[in-house]
Amino acid sequence: MTTPTPDRQTVLRDQADAAADRNRLAAKGAIQGKAMTDSILRASRARPGMRALDVACGSGEPALALAQAVLPGGTVLASDLVPDYLDAVLKSAQELGLTNVTVQQADAEALPFPDASFDAVTCRLGVMFMADAEQALKEIHRVLAPSGRAAFVVWQALEKNPFHLCTHGVFSKYLPPRGPGAPSPHRFAEPGSLPAAMDRAGFHDVEEDSLELPWPWAGTVEEAWDAAWRRQGSFRNALERIDPALHPQVIQDGHDAVRPYYDGTTVNWVANIHLVTGAK
Repeated sequence: MTTPTPDRQTVLRDQADAAADRNRLAAKGAIQGKAMTDSILRASRARPGMRALDVACGSGEPALALAQAVLPGGTVLASDLVPDYLDAVLKSAQELGLTNVTVQQADAEALPFPDASFDAVTCRLGVMFMADAEQALKEIHRVLAPSGRAAFVVWQALEKNPFHLCTHGVFSKYLPPRGPGAPSPHRFAEPGSLPAAMDRAGFHDVEEDSLELPWPWAGTVEEAWDAAWRRQGSFRNALERIDPALHPQVIQDGHDAVRPYYDGTTVNWVANIHLVTGAK
């Protein structure tokens, strides 16, 4: 038996619920995801003077790193459907002395930008959660300039990602599986699935690289697990759907799953991802 595919409002609520914790932990999250951010910047071919868009920007990565990469003369627009992220991105930009970052609330499935507005578009760990991902890809293709390139990062399969085995893997013991095609971290885990969707959206010269990157969390086992589920809307939703009487056992299972990766100061997870790019 499978649970119904989450509707649009559920997905939005999940992400909005996670925003405060993700913003609070943004600095440590940026360190955890640095290798992933570096990889998507290289794939986007970011260079000085470019107009760039970061879709589903969350707390600001890779938007903030992208803003530095397009200096001098370039600009970055960070967009997200959840408005709580946008103030945090602006605050971080100001702290970094970046004056070339603007923000705008935007639905990736109906981007409020003219055709061919951007030389590069990035989306790191966001497209999997969009209710109509193929429509979002069509919109990204539309706003990309003819010489531009879009770059996406999505997770590989759950069993290849310790971070997810310690969270989603734990929750799944207590819940029935979700329906096929539901917005989830592993929606495009199958190699070739995102490239096929990009082909249908009109992209050409689509390339997919499967990478294993460091994904460390500096802190205790308990801190790492708590931060992991709090910063992910889909994980928060999963925990809410579990009988509260079982929560102590779920938390203990989570800590037990994290402990083998802990070296005394850092939880040494790795991230297995697909890095997928395409041209207009």
